Amino acid sequence: QSDKEKWFMDAQKVLQKNTVVFTGYLTHDKLCHLFPCCDIAAFPSIVAEAGPLVFLEALACGTFPLGTYFAGMAASIDSVEEVMGREVADKMKLTPDGSKLVQDIVIHANEALDLDGSCREGLRQLAVEKYDWKAVGGKMIKTLSQLTAESLN
Repeated sequence: QSDKEKWFMDAQKVLQKNTVVFTGYLTHDKLCHLFPCCDIAAFPSIVAEAGPLVFLEALACGTFPLGTYFAGMAASIDSVEEVMGREVADKMKLTPDGSKLVQDIVIHANEALDLDGSCREGLRQLAVEKYDWKAVGGKMIKTLSQLTAESLN
C-alpha cells in the first residue's frame, strides 16, 4: 500500500459533511482529488508568491478559496473581483497579520458558506475563461497577430 493510498483511506474516515479538516501542505497529486470534495479551502500563507497555483486549482474545482491578501495572492483575489464582484472577493481576503489570521479564517469561511451555490460554478467558469491554457494561448495568439499586423503596416 502506497503512502498516497494510505492518505486517501485516512481521508475517507474524516471527510464528513460539516467537517473542518486541517491538512497542512499537500502536493498536487492529492489536492486534485480533495478540492472537488470541499466547499472552502484556506491558504494562510506567509510566503510571498508571484502567482499561487493552489488558488487557481481551487477555483478550477469550484472550491471557494480564502487567501492571505498580499503579494501574488492579492493579485489572484483581485482578478476574481473583476469578474465576480467586490462582495465575493472580499470574502476571500485573509489578513496577513498573524495575530488575527485564525479569527479572520473563521469569519470569512462562515461568510463563504452563506453564499449561494451559483458561486461554485462561477469560480470554475472564471478559472477556465481566465487561466486555462486554451484561454491563455488564445490571448497570446491574438496579441501576436495584432503585433504582426502592426509591424507589416
